[in-house]
Amino acid sequence: MPPGLAGDRRRHLSYVRIHRGLPASADRPVALTIGNFDGIHRGHQAMLLRLIEAADDLRLPPAVMTFEPHPREYFAPDSAPPRLTSLRAKLEFFRAFGIASVFVARFDRGLASLPPPAFIEDVLVARLGVRWVLVGDDFRFGKARAGDIATLRAHAKTFSVEAMGTVEAGGGRVSSTAVRDALTAGHMERVTQLLGRPYAIAGRVGHGEKLGRRLGFPTANIALRHRPALAGIFAVRVHGLPGGARAGVASLGVRPTVKDGAKPLLEVFVFDFDQPIYGRRVTIEFLHKLRDEVRYPDLDALAAQIRTDVAQAREQYARRLVLRWPRGTNGDGGRVIEAIERALRPNRGGRCAVAIRYAGDSASANVLLGEEWCVRPSQDLIERLGQIVGREGVELVYAPAGTGSVDRG
Repeated sequence: MPPGLAGDRRRHLSYVRIHRGLPASADRPVALTIGNFDGIHRGHQAMLLRLIEAADDLRLPPAVMTFEPHPREYFAPDSAPPRLTSLRAKLEFFRAFGIASVFVARFDRGLASLPPPAFIEDVLVARLGVRWVLVGDDFRFGKARAGDIATLRAHAKTFSVEAMGTVEAGGGRVSSTAVRDALTAGHMERVTQLLGRPYAIAGRVGHGEKLGRRLGFPTANIALRHRPALAGIFAVRVHGLPGGARAGVASLGVRPTVKDGAKPLLEVFVFDFDQPIYGRRVTIEFLHKLRDEVRYPDLDALAAQIRTDVAQAREQYARRLVLRWPRGTNGDGGRVIEAIERALRPNRGGRCAVAIRYAGDSASANVLLGEEWCVRPSQDLIERLGQIVGREGVELVYAPAGTGSVDRG
C-alpha cells in the first residue's frame, strides 16, 4: 500500500486487472476516467474518488485509462518534464483506491494521429465499453489535441460525460506542474499540501561503490530509471525496512565531489540501522530539503558536511512527528495523550513539539502538547509511540517542523 494514503480513501480489492495496451474489444461496460495521473496529487485523488462513487451508483466497474510513455515524452523526449510517479507507483495507487481495471495505452504514432471522433468510437466505445466517463475540465484528446469536453459530449451517444472542476490547496490550483515547481524550489511542505502526502520515490536497493561506508555513513543506493523531479540533500523517512519506517538523510543528485558526468543516484543513510538490505524494495519519503548539492574540495570536507546534514536531519525528524486520528473520529483522545506523555517524559526538553492531529470533525481538532515535549531522535521511542497509537487506530504522520499547530487534514 502506498505510504501516506489516508485510510478513508481506500477500498480494498484483491487485485486490479491491468491491460497493457488496448483490448481488441470490450468484455464488459465500465465507468472510466482518463489521464496521465503523474503524481497522483489531490486533484487526481478527487477524480478517483468521484469515479468510485459514480461506478457504485451505476453498478459498473471503475476503470482508468492512462498512457505510457507520457505524451510529452513521446512528442518532445528531450524537453519533457521529469516524471513525478513511475508506472508501477501509479498502479499501486489505483489498486489502493479500489480501481477494478487499468488500461495502460501505449502512446505512439497510431494513437496520437487518431482524430477525436475515431478516438471516441474506436477506443472508448468499441474497445473499452465506456458507459460513463470523467475527465478534467481542461481535457484535450485526439490528433493535434483537437478534441475537448464539448467534442466528447457531442459524440456521446451511448455514454454520459462528466467534467471534474479544479481542485485547490493552499490558495492555488493543484496540478502536476505545481508539484514539480514546488519540488524544484525545495518547498516540501507545499509539495505535501498538493499531494496530500510527502513526495516519495520507490526502488530496489543495489550495490554501490561503498564510499559512504568508508566515510562512516553507509548508504542504501537506489538507481533511478527516469530523470528525478528534485535534487539535493533531504531529511527523509524510509519504508520497507525490517522493523518499520525509519528516519534518515538522503542525497539525490550527480555527486559532483565524487565524479564528473554521473547519472543521478538516490543514496540514503538510515539512522540507527545496520542490516544488509540489498535487493529489498524501499520507499523514500522526502520530508524537508536541507540544502542543494555542492562540489567539495576533497572527501574530508564532504564527510564533515555529511555529519552536519545528519545532525540537521535528526533535528527535522524530531520536530516533525505528528499523530493523526482516522477521519470521523470524535473525542479528545485523552487516553492516548496520557500514554504519549508518559513515553515522552524521560525525553523532555528542547524546543521541538509533538502535536496531536485530528482528521475528524471534533471540536478539539488540534491539540498541542506544548513545546516542552520533545521527541529525541531515538528509534526505540518512535517505535514505542507507534505501538501506543497503533492500538487506537492512529497514524504516525509528519507536519512542517517548528510549527505551533497542525492544520486539520
